[in-house]
Amino acid sequence: MVDAGNDGTGGVRHSSVPQPVEHLRRRGRPGVEIPLRTGGTARIGLPLSRRETFAGFLDADRYSTDLDLSISQPLLRNAGRRTNTHFIRIAAMDSQIAQARTKLEVIRQIAAVDRQYWLLHDAQRRLVVRQQQYEQAVGQLVVARARFAGGVSPEIDVYRAEAGVARRIAGLGSA
Repeated sequence: MVDAGNDGTGGVRHSSVPQPVEHLRRRGRPGVEIPLRTGGTARIGLPLSRRETFAGFLDADRYSTDLDLSISQPLLRNAGRRTNTHFIRIAAMDSQIAQARTKLEVIRQIAAVDRQYWLLHDAQRRLVVRQQQYEQAVGQLVVARARFAGGVSPEIDVYRAEAGVARRIAGLGSA
């Protein structure tokens, strides 16, 4: 091996033992990275590397090339506590929606019962009023008969009173 170093005499030094040279590594990584529709990436590469160990030997330099294929899909992209509890929050909101709908239906049923109660109350009051009107019409009929019997009023008053009682009986049926 020839070494062109400075030995102090200005000459060239010869050595029969190979001297180790510093390790040299050179790497290159040509390739293509393709984004996928799903958010992942596909990589195709051909990494090259060269390594020199000893100068002067043919087998000392090592070259390597490999085909490199990789697909990366982030399954838990943006993952964290909020992302992982998303479905729990949705279930809680669905539960609140169901409770609100149930409350709304209960309120509707109570309102319907309340309306029916007041309609029944109104019908009962109308019946009481019609019964009182019937009783008054019967009272007028008794008075009209008594007056006709006493000769104070004509017989037409009795017929009018009987017609009033008949109207009140028909009114009781519609109440």
